[in-house]
Amino acid sequence: MHLREQQRAEDHRQVQTVLSYILLTTDTILVLLCCPFFCWWAVRRGSLTLGGALAAVAIALSVTFSIGSFYLLPLLVFFGSSTLIGKFLPSQQVAADDNHGKARNAIQVLANGGLYAIVAILSYLHVLRADKELGDIILMVPTTPDDAYYYALYVLAAIATADTWSSEVGQYFSQPTYDLLRGKKVPPGLSGGVSVSGSVAGLAGSFLIALLSLIDPRLTGSQVLMITCAGFLGMLIDSLLGASLQSTYYDSQRDLLLDSQLTGSTLARGYAWMTNDLVNLLALAIGLLVWYFLLYPFFLGFSSPPVVL
Repeated sequence: MHLREQQRAEDHRQVQTVLSYILLTTDTILVLLCCPFFCWWAVRRGSLTLGGALAAVAIALSVTFSIGSFYLLPLLVFFGSSTLIGKFLPSQQVAADDNHGKARNAIQVLANGGLYAIVAILSYLHVLRADKELGDIILMVPTTPDDAYYYALYVLAAIATADTWSSEVGQYFSQPTYDLLRGKKVPPGLSGGVSVSGSVAGLAGSFLIALLSLIDPRLTGSQVLMITCAGFLGMLIDSLLGASLQSTYYDSQRDLLLDSQLTGSTLARGYAWMTNDLVNLLALAIGLLVWYFLLYPFFLGFSSPPVVL
């Protein structure tokens, strides 16, 4: 009798596995059919370059096949809201990066969304690791609580949204801006600078992504406050990295600090190879680690410490 019940449970599990793969495959095909229209629209309106659109498609397909199209929603809200803010609050400060206000290329898209796709893939591998049918196959993925991957996706989207909103709004209102590391006044738009309007906008952007988690049936708990705090903290980490490591140039003719190197300007601080895109990627990675090891246990908790690879 016991063996028969075990066999039924195993048969039921196998049916569920097959159905989940069918749903994910169908989901991926539907997203793939929408990709040409998305590329045409994003390139036509100047939001993305062709390379940026293709990179966005690769991220979307990776997320959809790994975890389902529902988790494209945080990315779409990030992209859509950032595009709208850039349209209705246009600004191009002298000190800002040359790429500001231009169509996003593949490097920019991957810097902001690549880690999101990686976490989605790790979530998929985590499920495979738990599958008893794998036999002797060993998947090198972190051992974490099951819901941590889903929270991590919202945290990454919250950090990216908070950083973009704070930058766009801060430059538009051009309020007094201060170097987060040194406390000195800097030109609006300079990486590492923070202002009241930009900080409030960043907090609002992070809160918007946190609200999306409420409609996720997989998540329960105090995630809104946790995700909001994680997004805002990630934004501050981005500013700290911008103020300390990102290349900043000095224009002696205008007595002005700049994010981009112009004719006659010299490197004032940071490293020439540390671009704004690399800072964004590092801020996302560091922000995610800070959330996982500090905020996640504090707000939701888990019984055992996280186990890394």
